[in-house]
Amino acid sequence: MKSLKLALLLILILLSATFDIKANSLDNSDCSDFEFIFARGSGQTLNDSDYKSYKSAIEEKLKDEKISFYELGEKTNGYPAISADFMVSLGAIVSAGESYKFGESVEKGTSELIERVKEESKRCKNKKFILSGYSQGAVVIDKSLNLLNSEKIFYVANFGDPKLYLPEGKRACKKLNLSSYRIYVPDCNVEEGILDGQKPYQPASFYNKLGLWCNKNDIICGSSLNILNPMKAHVSYNLKDGYEKFAELILEKITNKSTELKPTDARYSDSKKRNIVVIYDFSEMSSYEFQNKGKSINDKLKSRLVELANHGTRIAVYNSYSLQIPAKSLEKKIDFTNDNLSEKIDRYNYENRLFVGYIFGSHNNNYKSIKEVIKTAAWSDGSEKHIFLLSNFIYDNNISVDGTSRLDVISLAKRENVKISVISTDGFERQYEEIIEETGGTSIGDNYSKIFLNKNRSKKFFSKTFEINLDSKYTLVVINGAVYGLSDKKSITITSLDSSRKNIVSFIGYDESGKKVNIKSFNFHPGKIKAPDAGVL
Repeated sequence: MKSLKLALLLILILLSATFDIKANSLDNSDCSDFEFIFARGSGQTLNDSDYKSYKSAIEEKLKDEKISFYELGEKTNGYPAISADFMVSLGAIVSAGESYKFGESVEKGTSELIERVKEESKRCKNKKFILSGYSQGAVVIDKSLNLLNSEKIFYVANFGDPKLYLPEGKRACKKLNLSSYRIYVPDCNVEEGILDGQKPYQPASFYNKLGLWCNKNDIICGSSLNILNPMKAHVSYNLKDGYEKFAELILEKITNKSTELKPTDARYSDSKKRNIVVIYDFSEMSSYEFQNKGKSINDKLKSRLVELANHGTRIAVYNSYSLQIPAKSLEKKIDFTNDNLSEKIDRYNYENRLFVGYIFGSHNNNYKSIKEVIKTAAWSDGSEKHIFLLSNFIYDNNISVDGTSRLDVISLAKRENVKISVISTDGFERQYEEIIEETGGTSIGDNYSKIFLNKNRSKKFFSKTFEINLDSKYTLVVINGAVYGLSDKKSITITSLDSSRKNIVSFIGYDESGKKVNIKSFNFHPGKIKAPDAGVL
């Protein structure tokens, strides 16, 4: 009898375990592989036109994928996407979206988004999230990124973001230093959205996981203003280059498991890649390392390199040795990367401190090392190529052990379009002045703020205060095609007038209901500034 009871007990335990397994399976059976979370724009209701277009485009492209959708605001007392009546808009501009009713709405959306990701991650451990925000909803996404676990986020897409920030600014017109997240921004003059830019716009942990869409003439995300129909571009992301293009991009990333963001056919999306090789001259660097607490790459230089890497620049690090054995003159320590660079530099510094038995020589093998890097480094196709030589030693000769001379380096660098810059704490970069000048590099010294990949002619700006006799309640100011701001003041000071060009300034008057009642545009050059006549608006 006792053995029978034990057998029955064992059966019950096994049945109980079986039922538990089934129950757990049932609990997770509705877990999708990817959940799309959408944050709607100002004044839109749940399941509004933008969300419908967004969802439809995704469902059409991702028919074979296990996906789900959630729209912020579905939760009770969730994201309200407060309507952008004119007083709300004024409050948003005055506070850059941080306060008043607009800021409160964004805060609710942020809280709901973070809570949703945490709850679903706990329920469905393998689920990944794709976040998208339109207009005010994009601000919700911006504010949430640093509070989310980036490993759970597959991709982020913002459309018509009032907090847009593109640090390249007008350099985009020359296709220089384009941000990696610039997916569809056809206007090359865009820099910041109407509520100022979110800086930095892309957190380091979201590199290659973020995309930005801003239609031409979208006043909200910072493009030039279409006076005749200011909001037309802002409400047109349901067209081909908006949600449909986004859905195609996501399908490609999911099906190919690709980590590389391929540029779309947008006019300014073919960003030119940037590559930097740091060559550390190991000869007599003891004084340099003493100054920097035993670090070959000190904290300030490391911080600058990491910042560049976070914006998409590929970084590599080599050691150059002054040994008389040619084969031992160069050693690759960090291969091209823009991931986890901080940790890799820390490891590199540690390994260099452990280096023993080094025999110093008098040959300037830096010339040979530069030559070998130019020829053999894994430069990206079509990339901007830069070499930073970190050296604190003056050599007795200008020829490497294999016969490579300064002139050989200059000739090769110019032929391969490689810019050579020199970093030195004691002014020893002077021996490389000819190479720096001939290749278009920079004498950096120990001023790491000089590490810029493109030199731009500095512009001078001036300010002008306009006393405007207005009948309208509010005034929107547009300067050189970009929105400057909104004001209810009778005195407006403009601080970003370019002294090198003709400036076009427009004043657009609105009444209390937000209706445009008048407009005036005029051109002027510096030194010929004339305030608008009284009552022009």
